[in-house]
Amino acid sequence: MKKRCEYVAGIDYSLTSPAVCVGKLVDGTLKFENCKFHFIKKNKSHESFGNFRAYDYPKYSDEIERYEKLSEWTIECIRWYDGRAKHVYLEDYAFAATGRVFNIAENTGILKQQLKKNRFLFTTIPPTVIKKNATGKGNANKELMYETFLEETNIDLQSRLSPKSIKITNPVSDIIDSYYICMLPQTTSNYPYLIETSKKQIQKYSKVEADNEAVMLQQSGENVEVHHRGSLLYKLNGQFQGTFFP
Repeated sequence: MKKRCEYVAGIDYSLTSPAVCVGKLVDGTLKFENCKFHFIKKNKSHESFGNFRAYDYPKYSDEIERYEKLSEWTIECIRWYDGRAKHVYLEDYAFAATGRVFNIAENTGILKQQLKKNRFLFTTIPPTVIKKNATGKGNANKELMYETFLEETNIDLQSRLSPKSIKITNPVSDIIDSYYICMLPQTTSNYPYLIETSKKQIQKYSKVEADNEAVMLQQSGENVEVHHRGSLLYKLNGQFQGTFFP
């Protein structure tokens, strides 16, 4: 029987060091060896190796052109394979972020516009969800993400790309994040369940967990609704949602 193949992409987007992971799903399963990575060099010593491809930072004359060039680079990364990416997963904003937050928002907004223009289906995923699915901790730091990636893949990106750095920095952390963004849809068992009360929303990844949580909340006097995420776009209170809940 012929194996069924399709492509998905995970994007860790930023102004300085975006990274893209494109994965080949074979009969619905995604493995590291079927992933190809694209990242922008932080210095001249960064070179392509294995299934990791390095690119020079695009030249630009102003901020708007910078955003456009970065989005064009990203689109090219996910467009040309044996088949284009069927679905794209993009890390959502970190709401506690500081610094050039308006520039980050403008940059990401242009990428989203380009994804839509090029007819890519895309879903944004909160950083806490990505970290929790990778390590089991929603507040995992870069070091824990790196250790998890190293244990899973046996690829020491730090030694290859940043051998002189003690801390885990770009582009190492961006590449790792793009991988776990790409992997996330299949690591959330059968898509999550969302439990909603008048005060909060809780996400669980199995029906048993969701049912148990709902029963405890009901016993404490809460009115509870449980929504099954049968697809990545689903309705909650009559409104279409396009993101995972943290």
